Amino acid sequence: MLSNARFDCVPASVSAARSFTRDVLVKLPIEESETAVLLVSELVTNAVRYGLGPILLTLTVHGNSLRCEVTDANPAAPCLKEAAADDESGRGMHMLHELSHRCGIRPARHGKTVWFELEEAPPARESDIDLIR
Repeated sequence: MLSNARFDCVPASVSAARSFTRDVLVKLPIEESETAVLLVSELVTNAVRYGLGPILLTLTVHGNSLRCEVTDANPAAPCLKEAAADDESGRGMHMLHELSHRCGIRPARHGKTVWFELEEAPPARESDIDLIR
């Protein structure tokens, strides 16, 4: 399943992207949907602050895995920086690396795409379960 949404490069787009993501994921068996919403929020915030519009959000679901991509027209890659304890920003890329299973940045035709993937563990089979006797 593939879902796309296009947003203007304005602060209100962050909330709209969170709502879009929740609306898409509420219908799917993705346990980490709140993590996905949080990470989408971080990526769209970065695109609004440092990117160039419009912003394209693409959600792709394959079984129990989710891939989220945020594309904007600025080709400059986001920086992974150390935020001081009292900094109000600078933690988004760290969260992306810590909470996703895979993430990355790739050039887009006009700009860049920042993406992440979340995967659910497949259900345990009986042979995978240690039985205590």
